[in-house]
Amino acid sequence: MNTKAKRGAMVFLAALTFIMFLILCSCDAGENSTENTKENVLSGENPEPETKPEIPDNLPERDFGGYNFRLYLDESNQKDMYIEEEVGEIVDDAVYKRNRTVEARFNIDITAVLHPAEWASGMDGSKAIKAGDDAFDLMLTHGRIAYQYAGQNMVVDWLENMPFVDLNAVWWNQDVNNDSTMFGKLYCPAGDISYRGLRTTFCMIFNKNLFQALGLDYPYDDVTGGTWTLEKFMSIVKNGAADLNGDGLMSPDADRYGLEAGNVWCYPTCVLYCGGDRVIAKSDDGVPVLALYNERTIDIFEKFFDMLGSGAVCVGGEKTDPWGNPGSIAVFKSGRALLYNAGMGAIVALRDMEEEIGLVPVPKYDESTPKYYGLVEAYGGLLSVPVTTSDFERTSIITEALCAEGHKIIIPAYYEKALKTKYARDDESEAMLDYIKDSAVYDYGYMNHALAGDLSSIGATLVQTNNPNFTSLYEKNLTKAQKNIEKFIENMEALD
Repeated sequence: MNTKAKRGAMVFLAALTFIMFLILCSCDAGENSTENTKENVLSGENPEPETKPEIPDNLPERDFGGYNFRLYLDESNQKDMYIEEEVGEIVDDAVYKRNRTVEARFNIDITAVLHPAEWASGMDGSKAIKAGDDAFDLMLTHGRIAYQYAGQNMVVDWLENMPFVDLNAVWWNQDVNNDSTMFGKLYCPAGDISYRGLRTTFCMIFNKNLFQALGLDYPYDDVTGGTWTLEKFMSIVKNGAADLNGDGLMSPDADRYGLEAGNVWCYPTCVLYCGGDRVIAKSDDGVPVLALYNERTIDIFEKFFDMLGSGAVCVGGEKTDPWGNPGSIAVFKSGRALLYNAGMGAIVALRDMEEEIGLVPVPKYDESTPKYYGLVEAYGGLLSVPVTTSDFERTSIITEALCAEGHKIIIPAYYEKALKTKYARDDESEAMLDYIKDSAVYDYGYMNHALAGDLSSIGATLVQTNNPNFTSLYEKNLTKAQKNIEKFIENMEALD
């Protein structure tokens, strides 16, 4: 090789070596950056959560002169709406920042009027409302309690009385708007003012170690391919259960289950929705009608009780013989259930579980079902405004601002940073969170228990009463529910 060629080869090798060095440094920096970011998130020291692109809320500039804007909240469940001071925790600090931002913008103070959990104690706020007291401005209550206030004419129609709330904006939940607006009135909306709706959207969490041990593929590809169906899910549940101690009985202390149903309020209730059905829907005339009974829902409950009857499902929390076992709600966490039905936020409670876990949406009825559907549990809460509010214009401005800022600050903190970055354990689970979020169902008939009665959570009622006959329970409660609906229609028409 001549001198010129040798020099060229040396230059080429040097350049190649330098390029490889840069690539290795880049990869190392990227890995360290990812690792450091993860460590920062876990320690609570990560930077401010990314905000969503600025979307104008079109609110007027107002100075409310230091007004005390009072949030009526459950004392055991207020952190999604009210935080007194920054604590170094990403989601809590996002709530704090949202509230301070709105306070500064409109010259107000945001405070909390706390009360015991209403589902246990009743409608504590009704005392002040009945007395005509302007005691609070905005209420976030258990979904079924919200409709009790509405049913007793204690809260207002948002479409008529909240002039600066734009319910078509991205920060308001459109499923609530579409499903729960009756006779042109909406009393109990939901939106990004709180992350509780996300937290309580039902999904399926699965034990990756058990799936691997049994030679089962993770359900991720089925979800993305539209083949994560009821039939496939129930096949996994049945085949995954095993009498590990060989005593001929299924015991939550010793054996492996295909599914931990959470309790009677979890999968027994939300299985109804897998085909897109609702307890109550709107007719073509826009009036509420019972919609939960049809050939598809009959088939759903036949399959459901066949699965329960196989002994492959553990239903915990209450005595539900022969369908489950009392005290069995820890079966999944102890590593002896393939799947667990719970709200999306359950991955936070399972953060110290030794086995690797993944999460997917609740399976849909069949491949022709257009999307996945996951019930939002009533504990997710609904908003309402008491009739005693002295200034609806002011309340609407502040409420809209809280919801818009929640969309920009709180939801990214909870969803993108906490759930996706801090608690989701693999890239696939992060992608599944989007499917679960999109699956959220706010069923008017489920929330409005006073209207639908025992039909509002018929799956739970069937399990609690040891009655697998969906048709008989439906027929037993049909007349009463229809009378409730007819009376409701008469009352609503009288208001027009």
